[in-house]
Amino acid sequence: MYNWEKETSERKTFKNQFGKDSNWKRPDYGLQAGAGVEIQNIVLKLHYSYGLANISQMNSITAKNRAIGLTLGYKFFTKD
Repeated sequence: MYNWEKETSERKTFKNQFGKDSNWKRPDYGLQAGAGVEIQNIVLKLHYSYGLANISQMNSITAKNRAIGLTLGYKFFTKD
């Protein structure tokens, strides 16, 4: 588990816990877009996830998920 800190007039530490009595809300939702290419048996994909939900339980803090993903793969069995 790690701590996430936000600097304010006083220092606060937030634990990475979810649920009613924690610092983070559930569920999270958002948008995802991606593109990929296949060259012979090699597969390369890139995607971006953009969180729309504010997952912070605190009204003074806005926290939204963002992620970039890269997939590199190899197809072992292909139909010719």
